[in-house]
Amino acid sequence: MDKFYVLAIMGKSGTGKSSVIHKLCQDHHHDLYYVKSFTTRKPRENDVNDIESHYFVGEDFYEAMARDGKIVALYESPSGYHSFTTQDCFHKDKINLYAIDPIAFGELKTLIPEMRGIYLEISEEERKKRFEKREGSLDKFKNEDHLAKENLGEDFKNIIDVSDLTIDETIKKFEELVLSWEN
Repeated sequence: MDKFYVLAIMGKSGTGKSSVIHKLCQDHHHDLYYVKSFTTRKPRENDVNDIESHYFVGEDFYEAMARDGKIVALYESPSGYHSFTTQDCFHKDKINLYAIDPIAFGELKTLIPEMRGIYLEISEEERKKRFEKREGSLDKFKNEDHLAKENLGEDFKNIIDVSDLTIDETIKKFEELVLSWEN
């Protein structure tokens, strides 16, 4: 696994991206680094991983980073918030685990060609259950086309269906997939 500087974890909301990264970093903390991105949205109240995976900043901070050309990956939400990373978000001596959307993955891959990605797929029924548990309701549930695996292209094969998997089973599949890259 030490060949890869950045390992992107992608999927729609509720697939367990942050949970997978958090668990992997707990289990392999000396080798892995949890990349926290900046966001101008408010923290999610029922999501403990949200605070661990984001720096919550104001629009003025985002505008300063954009003006100074420091942003390397950006997501602009239809609801008006920005999520982004700067080069300083990454650890130069560890394998960086980064939750990112498929479109930003494609853009960032041009800057970091050795970056690899894994897409966590889930049935919409199971995603709704997880989302409701995390958010407390389905009021903010969306289709999230920008997070769909189709944005990765037909050739993208690193997909794990997590619909019926526990976090430990997901981690096992994840590790098996990464190990297969080394062979």
